Order: sequence, then structure tokens, then C-alpha cells
Amino acid sequence: MHEADAWKLCPPMVAGQRVDRTGLGGMASGRFVLLTTTDLTIPTAFWAPSWSNQFDAFGAFDDASEVSLVEAQRYFRVRVQ
Repeated sequence: MHEADAWKLCPPMVAGQRVDRTGLGGMASGRFVLLTTTDLTIPTAFWAPSWSNQFDAFGAFDDASEVSLVEAQRYFRVRVQ
């Protein structure tokens, strides 16, 4: 199995105005960037970096932020480095 096929970005959990994102299956202590956009039609190369960090010892990560009430939608993608 290819490394990119082994990890996944889990469905977000929304509570009030907070959204929690979780991902699993990364390489322990491996680096990643969480990319984001509001427009799925633009190429991934133009998605904005939202957060950069390392997977934990189990190859997982979690991130939380406030939900924007002015955006109809926001999309996320993980780029493993």
C-alpha cells in the first residue's frame, strides 16, 4: 500500500462555533500541512496552508478552530511532507 493511501482525514466534529479535525495513519513524527479552501474548483497548488505540524507518535493529529459564520463551506486536505 502506498503511504498516501494509508492515512485519512476524518470527518470534522462541530460543536457550537468550534470545529475539530483529526487525521490518522501518518508516519510517526512525520511532517504535514493542512491545506484549506472555500472553492473546490481551484487546483490544490493554490489551496492555502492552514496549519503545519508533525504527526504524533501514533501517526495521528488533531486541530481545532472557530467556524466562520460568513462562509458557506470550507474544505480541508492534508499534504504529507
